[in-house]
Amino acid sequence: MSLSNSGFAEKSFKDLSDSISESDKLMIETRLLMYRFLSEIDKITSERGINRKELAKLTRTSASYITQLYQGKKIINLQMLTRIKKALDVDFKIEIVSAERKTKSDVAERSVMKIARAVQKNVAHMAVHGANLPGKLIQSKSSKSERRPQKTL
Repeated sequence: MSLSNSGFAEKSFKDLSDSISESDKLMIETRLLMYRFLSEIDKITSERGINRKELAKLTRTSASYITQLYQGKKIINLQMLTRIKKALDVDFKIEIVSAERKTKSDVAERSVMKIARAVQKNVAHMAVHGANLPGKLIQSKSSKSERRPQKTL
């Protein structure tokens, strides 16, 4: 079974969610929301051949800051979203959908699945080993000595 199976991914996230504090859950939701924006921004910049260093120049910020956003070390703010919007000459469509009306084809679901695939090793490590999660669900560093062989599910 792979993480692309949405039932497995949902259960993994639910299991992780049940074991963490409310403040950590809020940080995770914040990062997921940020990654939804960054995912759309990444699509546009990829289509236009704009790398992260060029995006930094267009938004009058450092390449390091852009990298930190994509790595989850920093949380994007509304001012930066406005700079990106202006630099790429795009607009963001905002839609509020109640939790009951969400469907599996929802953009949020696709974003969560994309993130789950991107951090497969970290999620598996945290789920199996009960890693300390405060603020580190999306990005977790591990040294070579901590790595364990991956098992095929």
